[in-house]
Amino acid sequence: MLIISMLLLIISACGSGQKQESNTTNPKDDILRFNLDKPAKKIKLPAELREISALSYYKDNLVACLQDEDGIIYLIDFDTEEIAQKIKIAGKGDFEGIETIGDTAYMMKSKGKIIRIKNFMEESPEIEKYDLGFGAKNDCEGLGFNAETNELLIACKGRAELPDDIQKNIKLPELKKYRAVYTVNRKNMKLNIKPKYLLEKTEYEKISRTDDFKPSAIAVQPKTNNLYILASAGKLLVVIDKYGNYLTHKQLNPKQFIQPEGICFSPDGKKLFIANEGKGGKGTILIFESF
Repeated sequence: MLIISMLLLIISACGSGQKQESNTTNPKDDILRFNLDKPAKKIKLPAELREISALSYYKDNLVACLQDEDGIIYLIDFDTEEIAQKIKIAGKGDFEGIETIGDTAYMMKSKGKIIRIKNFMEESPEIEKYDLGFGAKNDCEGLGFNAETNELLIACKGRAELPDDIQKNIKLPELKKYRAVYTVNRKNMKLNIKPKYLLEKTEYEKISRTDDFKPSAIAVQPKTNNLYILASAGKLLVVIDKYGNYLTHKQLNPKQFIQPEGICFSPDGKKLFIANEGKGGKGTILIFESF
């Protein structure tokens, strides 16, 4: 019955209003090629990163991360397991997402406001701020990057509908039934007010055995373009394809994934990184190797 239920999940790609069919089919082994029960490495983070809230692969042996109370980019050397550098960009705030793309970094607050930092490693970076139109009830927690379309992805932990009747002139399903992933054009930093992906809450609540499905992080696998969506509540990892079709999911061990809040891949797709808040203990970054 579970297999049938999975096939009936309604996950819509909203660009055309209709779910598109993928032109390839992947065997299950080609979808999630990581043993999420056995990390290759577990990095225990210092106290200042107990509330790690976002994660992005930067380059070489470095990942970038945030903690959700200060506008500081931390670079973690995952070989030495040490903080390699700290870059202060902004003051206090609820920072929930980070993406580093070349020499540009993007930091996202929970209200969906984005800070773009060009040449973020230089002494005098170029800093620009964008209010994209989200509200506090959207509770934006996941920030990802789709290299194929050159778009940022924003996963809403809360309400799917945008505030202030922004969407009143476009035809959409009843958004209160869904969680939404929106896109932002990197060239002009404009939000597409039609959700790219809609994930029906009741279906994911069934598979995660929770009373609410709340995405907390999102990343694109660079070789397959599949989307990996984390939900800290219910300890769930969901994989969908670039059209929005459900592929698979994994229930995460709560003893290992205390509070998963960040996810990213190495450029070759062979390493998967998941960051966890400490909830009173140490924050961690778990590294998984593909098989």
